[in-house]
Amino acid sequence: MTEGMVRQWAASGARRHPCAECRDIKRTWVRALDAGDRPQAEAVIVAMGRHQRVAHA
Repeated sequence: MTEGMVRQWAASGARRHPCAECRDIKRTWVRALDAGDRPQAEAVIVAMGRHQRVAHA
């Protein structure tokens, strides 16, 4: 997936409305991408995965 495709997916809102923490994590991820901070963006992706497993499984 290219970065543009990932951004488009992220903007789409996926399948259901995200919780407040999902929205915060997503905002942090977009800021990291905008700043060109790839390590931070990757860390945020990991945080989202953990959050999804704990809060939405």
